[in-house]
Amino acid sequence: MLIKIMNVAVPKINPLLSNEIVKVLNNEIDKSFNKISTNYNINHNEIDCLKPDINKICTILGIKKRIRRSLPEELMCMGRKLDGKQCTRSRRNGTEYCLSHEKSLPNGRFDDKNYEQPKKGVRGRKKRSGNLNTSEYIATKIREINGQKFLVDNENNVYLHNIEEPTKIGIFKNNSIEYFKKSVST
Repeated sequence: MLIKIMNVAVPKINPLLSNEIVKVLNNEIDKSFNKISTNYNINHNEIDCLKPDINKICTILGIKKRIRRSLPEELMCMGRKLDGKQCTRSRRNGTEYCLSHEKSLPNGRFDDKNYEQPKKGVRGRKKRSGNLNTSEYIATKIREINGQKFLVDNENNVYLHNIEEPTKIGIFKNNSIEYFKKSVST
């Protein structure tokens, strides 16, 4: 993509310098020109025309200086931003709000005295409780053993594959089931 600067087509370049570096560079140029004017007894106005225009250099390098405009309070939107401050956009004709706040006021009006800033919530997913085994619920996985499906819990207890009423039949060891001995009732 080409941009025209002083009637010369220049390829658009991503910014090489930050705004802070540009400020330092501008200050150093000013200091150098002040030294030249005092050392050689030259008027500042005569030297100023020789100073490079740092804004043109920044434009060539792809740095844009953001100019923030400030509106008078009577022209500012009456909506409240998320941070609790007044919206800085301009009002639409005939209303007290910008286009966004005209549609909805999620944080209310700026002049509302009953506003309380919302408390920050905990971000992220809810943590799972470590032990899901309770008297009413046993966490199991379906496992196929010798061509038959069984339910196996975290402690390797094996249950019949009946989700409604699982019956404990043994322990899973060495890729096989060690069945419990049936007690003989007398």
